[in-house]
Amino acid sequence: GIYSEDDDKIHLYLNGELVAQSSIPSDKIITNSTSYNRIGGDSSGNAYFDGMIDEVLISTWAMNSTQISTTYKDYLQLIELRWSYETGHDAYTSAISADGEYIAAGSYNNKFFLFDKDSSTPLWSYYTAGDVLSLDISQDGEYIFVGGTDDPEKVFLFDKDSSTPIWTYEPSDPDDQDFNSVAISADGKYMVAGTDSNGYIDDHVY
Repeated sequence: GIYSEDDDKIHLYLNGELVAQSSIPSDKIITNSTSYNRIGGDSSGNAYFDGMIDEVLISTWAMNSTQISTTYKDYLQLIELRWSYETGHDAYTSAISADGEYIAAGSYNNKFFLFDKDSSTPLWSYYTAGDVLSLDISQDGEYIFVGGTDDPEKVFLFDKDSSTPIWTYEPSDPDDQDFNSVAISADGKYMVAGTDSNGYIDDHVY
């Protein structure tokens, strides 16, 4: 919704279309103040909006109907679903390169997938022999670091151009060391992995 000084009214829009408007008392207009402006509650912070508010945009001017409609259409383009893919089990972890070109996903059916942003057909996939709990991708998408669990507990480093790991690492005492978190530097030169042993042995960072 917007308030316009041109007609001293509040205008309410739904999906980019004007659905209601109402005059507003002069003492209810937002003015310059040192007090907080609250969204979804009253000035005391006790009475709350009955529902959920998301995707908030605050502008410094009252947009007209054309601008409201254009903003809504631009928003729809941002959230448009381009494709989807059935992994066959829970897709527990995913990552995307900084330029959005490559998407990596790992699932509970012991598989890791690499996608190009323009296609739901994987560029390739890899069977890890354990659930894929964590992964990360370098800034340019060149390298993917993957952490797994369940016989064996390993981490894998891949180049985007091949489903054959560049290398793998398995702890000397791998039992119950699930690799729940991994990270890779922007240039792909450095990696770190953390384990969760579920209380059986000491947790580690590698």
